[in-house]
Amino acid sequence: MPALDQLHVRLAELAGSIDTSTAEGRDEAARVEENPVLLALDPSFTATGWAVVDLVTERVVALGVIATRPRPTAQRRDVTAALMDGERGLRIRRELLAVLRTYRPIVVAQEASSGSQSAKAAAALARAQQACLDAIDEHLDALPLFVTPQAAKKRAVGRLNATKDEIEAAMRTRWSRTTTVVHPGLGHTVADGADLEALLREPLPSGERARPVGEWENAWDALAIAHAAWDAPAVGAARRMAQVAATERATRGVVEGRVA
Repeated sequence: MPALDQLHVRLAELAGSIDTSTAEGRDEAARVEENPVLLALDPSFTATGWAVVDLVTERVVALGVIATRPRPTAQRRDVTAALMDGERGLRIRRELLAVLRTYRPIVVAQEASSGSQSAKAAAALARAQQACLDAIDEHLDALPLFVTPQAAKKRAVGRLNATKDEIEAAMRTRWSRTTTVVHPGLGHTVADGADLEALLREPLPSGERARPVGEWENAWDALAIAHAAWDAPAVGAARRMAQVAATERATRGVVEGRVA
């Protein structure tokens, strides 16, 4: 089946999974079909960055960080490290599922592992990546598109040794817009350039408080993943499908207006 046909089927499946017996459900189903989005992830056991980007307008719809911390010392009595690690992994999965259920992306891009400085760091990253994969599989029944850190840095800055500050600056420029609009499906303001920070200050879909300034670097990295994946075949097909659907809706609206 051609890629565009597969994505049409995926859109129909996502829309069909929504309870349309209520006006709210019908609005959500229409939003999934009319405003498909990409979800980009930068997994981390401490702070998993995520970004949602509209495939038609290229606007950042949502941006955030899922943070986990070990239990405070006072709460660690008779608690094993394995249990605390399990709690943190489940938190990543739970928060990411809330993101997936809220924005219902048709394609997901995730940073791939590319080695760690220590066995402990590698194990922590593996837990975070698996938590993300479990959430994606449960919601989409599919694997994400993987992007290496090196590819993301090269695409963002042009060098493999790009710093976090350089990536942030590049992503602010890449995803900036000169005007602020209201997203037709989600009904709230979508970020233009400087307002990306406003999105980072919004609560997570679960209601969890946003992370403070200084803990946003993984969100910028998630935007770098989105940028690196933007021209990948799967994302390119999704963008073309979304643009064709948008054009068809606009044309249909013009024709219906003339008939009326």
